[in-house]
Amino acid sequence: MTFFIVMLITFSNIYSAYYGGEISYKSIDNYTYQINISVFKTYSPSDTVEVVFGDGTTGLIGIIDTVAYANGSIYKYQGLHSFPGPGTYTLYSEFYNWAPGYENIPNSL
Repeated sequence: MTFFIVMLITFSNIYSAYYGGEISYKSIDNYTYQINISVFKTYSPSDTVEVVFGDGTTGLIGIIDTVAYANGSIYKYQGLHSFPGPGTYTLYSEFYNWAPGYENIPNSL
């Protein structure tokens, strides 16, 4: 089973800013995977994050931990997903309102 992990970046002007993020996964059993998302951002977290699993379904995974830093916090989310069978799936989540000044993100913020 092959996975491609993509973080789509779109822009919006809300109240907090994202500084970075990561999506990872771990095989639990056959086609069931633990999905982990960590984001570093300012201000308050969302209770859940929507994930597109690449098999025609989406779902919400819940926050499990927060690690506070001087300029923001890392918010960790975790959930399980069972895929229908072997295949190639593109797993992603969208986060809005990235902090300004990133050279690799055109028009960040």
